[in-house]
Amino acid sequence: MKQLNKEETKEYFDSSLLKEFREIINSSNVFSDVPEYRHYWNLICVLLDRLDSATYYLNHHINQPETEEDFVFFLVYATILKDGIYKFHENIYGKKPKTTENKKWFKDAHGYSNLLFDENNCPTDDVFFEYLRALAFAHPYGVDKRNRPFMSTNEIRYSPWVIPHCLSGRGKDDVGLRVYSSNDDGLKDIFVSFDKLKRYLLERYSLLKTFIKWGIEEIVKQNTKWKETKIDRN
Repeated sequence: MKQLNKEETKEYFDSSLLKEFREIINSSNVFSDVPEYRHYWNLICVLLDRLDSATYYLNHHINQPETEEDFVFFLVYATILKDGIYKFHENIYGKKPKTTENKKWFKDAHGYSNLLFDENNCPTDDVFFEYLRALAFAHPYGVDKRNRPFMSTNEIRYSPWVIPHCLSGRGKDDVGLRVYSSNDDGLKDIFVSFDKLKRYLLERYSLLKTFIKWGIEEIVKQNTKWKETKIDRN
């Protein structure tokens, strides 16, 4: 992995957001002691620790990967970040974030000379990221169609390796996968912009701002309840 230069010392994933959320949670015993919030406590602790590790790794490996291992590790920590943010959002709001509807970061995924998607088979960003993650390290021995509109019914895809360098001739920062399909005796390589992959992750990391707001509001709400409680002075 390339070393960061002086212009790249600014954190891509702003750790001050994570620090602010941690300080808000620790500023009150609401989340650890109040029954209404106590079920969040373990998840909050796990989220903070996991995001600490993930953002530290990603911020120190923010340049285009040089090896297969670099790209796989990047995707591992990217998954930890994305899944953690989504899990907590679902727990506190009872629904997935609106980012699940987006189709903007990977709509120009491509092969060597062709775009992979059109209006009819373009997946959401999350669906494509899960596909990339699955073939890169989670399920390289086979992924099926499921909710992937760009795959055929009963088709199985496999990936022998990831591609950390630009080989496509379309984008200088491309990363990708080699893919075999049960529907085709040939092979194909798929590519996405590494910069857009990072921007996809940053969009999800930015949801921490809503968690910070949630934490502040819940503490104020609980403090108001405590103030309204009448005390029997006898």
